[in-house]
Amino acid sequence: MVIPLCYAVFDIQWWRDSSLQELAGRSFGNKLDFMKWLGNERVVHGVKASNAMLVADAALERTIIYDIRRRLNTIEISNGLGSQSDDFVHL
Repeated sequence: MVIPLCYAVFDIQWWRDSSLQELAGRSFGNKLDFMKWLGNERVVHGVKASNAMLVADAALERTIIYDIRRRLNTIEISNGLGSQSDDFVHL
């Protein structure tokens, strides 16, 4: 699950240009360089892991946050409290 998720997020332009650069502290010229970097060791949540785990953790966390915000926005709209704008969802 981790490697396919990392492979997929590299193809998302805004993720690659913002979130990935922030996590990695660098940019990647191509997918092969990125995939090689994924195998490097690092500590994630206090546990010896890899860069792949770091990227997968961030992608899943941001997906969950997006879903929660979307659901809250839907609840607010149904109660007449919010707008139908999804401007807030760009994580």
